[in-house]
Amino acid sequence: GDQVQELLAYVGEAWRGFVHELQVTPFKPVQPNAGGSAASKGCARRMFFGNFATHPRRASLLTPSRHEVCWPVVMRAAEPKRVLFLCSGNYYRSRFAEVLFNHLAIAEGLPYRADSAGLWRDCHAHNVGPMSPHTIAGLGDRGIPLPSVLRAPRDVQKSDFSGASVVIAVKETEHRPLLESRFPDFAGKVEFWQVDDVGDAPPSVALPLIEKNVRALIQRLARGNAAAAL
Repeated sequence: GDQVQELLAYVGEAWRGFVHELQVTPFKPVQPNAGGSAASKGCARRMFFGNFATHPRRASLLTPSRHEVCWPVVMRAAEPKRVLFLCSGNYYRSRFAEVLFNHLAIAEGLPYRADSAGLWRDCHAHNVGPMSPHTIAGLGDRGIPLPSVLRAPRDVQKSDFSGASVVIAVKETEHRPLLESRFPDFAGKVEFWQVDDVGDAPPSVALPLIEKNVRALIQRLARGNAAAAL
């Protein structure tokens, strides 16, 4: 009765402390020998139960031979690698690629996340609203939800290039001159697609082409991720 209640209360308290330690303190696993030494067998009981296990009365509620185990390594989740999509105004093509990529990457469990930016200066001033109606419609037609907050178009920064594993500009003849003029040190890092802006190709042509390229990129990164895991 009372002993069980006390045990449950202190185990709950110890578990919360154990989880906190896992979150803030890295540790190495203890490798027990074939016979399971006393030191190795006691590792988890000290880590998990803390002062509970050393308190004379509380420790009597435990049977060491039944409760002493060693916990496996707990790994922190790695930060996803970044993909950066570039267009001129960060309003239409690159935004479609960004949202589509993230939707597919999450579905595939791929450890990459996309962002996007514009190569024009003050690109937020070139269009009306946070995102092109063509982009919104194209995502909706594919059943892809919009981000909860639609941010304004933003100018690309040097830190975007240095922080990205993959950088793609969606139209070479349009964007290579801007890159070589504004960011010559990073121009060699950029891959180029061939997707025209809305004045040169309708969304019915441009958006399926972006989708095809994004899906091919997802497959390429998935293959590379699988190879790296071998």
